[in-house]
Amino acid sequence: MPTTMSQYFLKTAIYQGSGTIAMIPDMLSSLGAKRAVLYTDEGIVASGVLDKVKTMFELPGKGLACDLAGVFDKVPQDAEMASVNEGARFFRERAADALVALGGGSVLDFAKGVKYLLYKGEDDIRALMPGNMAIVTWPKAEPIPIPHVAINTTAGTGAEISPIAVIYNAADKVKGVLLHPFLNSDVTILDPDLTTGMPKEFTAGSGFDALTHAIEGIASPGAFGISDANGFEAIKTINRRLPVVLEEPGNVSARNDMLGASAMAIISFFYSGMSQIPVHNFAHAFGGKYRVPHGYANGVFLTHVMEAMPELYLPKVKDLAKAFDLEDLKKEPDGLLSDVISRIRQLQKLAGIPEDLKSYNIPKTALDDMTKAVMMDPSGILFPIPEETIRKVIQRVI
Repeated sequence: MPTTMSQYFLKTAIYQGSGTIAMIPDMLSSLGAKRAVLYTDEGIVASGVLDKVKTMFELPGKGLACDLAGVFDKVPQDAEMASVNEGARFFRERAADALVALGGGSVLDFAKGVKYLLYKGEDDIRALMPGNMAIVTWPKAEPIPIPHVAINTTAGTGAEISPIAVIYNAADKVKGVLLHPFLNSDVTILDPDLTTGMPKEFTAGSGFDALTHAIEGIASPGAFGISDANGFEAIKTINRRLPVVLEEPGNVSARNDMLGASAMAIISFFYSGMSQIPVHNFAHAFGGKYRVPHGYANGVFLTHVMEAMPELYLPKVKDLAKAFDLEDLKKEPDGLLSDVISRIRQLQKLAGIPEDLKSYNIPKTALDDMTKAVMMDPSGILFPIPEETIRKVIQRVI
């Protein structure tokens, strides 16, 4: 274990289990909130999940619990900067004092962007993210006194508890990074009942997003005991339970386990320092330029990156093999890594995630531009990937 400094500070209270959405109004009230705006997207509206949550604010005898001041249901596929500005304006128009985020990673990041914009008293988040990045750390960071509850309806991003948001700059076609120690929610609700109607492709993409978080967290040189414990447990759970939720989407127990795995995976990912995240580096670049959904992109790139950069994964490959329930642990490290990658490809096949991006019709002539996009992505600043490796991986997927 490294003797360099590590940090673990999770300010979010996590409430998990069937029916926990009933706690939302009282949780907001306990945070001092009077009027909350709920942020979501059209998919959540169409699924009926929004109605289930709104009902919690209408229950008889809710007493002094927080009121719902309005619903902003136009969150786009990616948390776009211009839309974040609209979300903050909506909040102010409703004279609200608290936020509720209901959805997957884009919605959860969107609400964090709105929260930061409100906290800074600005109208345009682009002004707060020069170069598509804003990183605020200790001791400059201060608490953000806006009550904030997050309700995750997928099991992948872990955005409900991470102090980082990915905000999309549509003009630059770049996914920007916003980081602040107090950006994450005060309370998160992980209610598996809200995830049972999630389409298979969303379940698959979310599962691979979480799996990638755990693997990249473990491979990071900043990994330590707490981050590794969460990462390995997340992999064990995803390996066993992702096939179940893919085959039995209504299995509440398995859905609950996947929500927990998603939270553990982001703890591994973020608190290990995010200093080596090449899979996310590729996924962000292709998500920005070609709008490839983030979890899907991670699922496609994961095995290719592991094969192209084995030196990142070999130091802990035996533990990775154990987490994936592989039986023959006496092989040499290279053989174990090959077995781990094979197991991940089995999960890919079960999930319907291909090994390439051919369905996106990305021209081969994009190789040079996408190589530059990967090199310029904010995720690659701390860990530049060799250009030769970038080109090798891109050629495999397009």
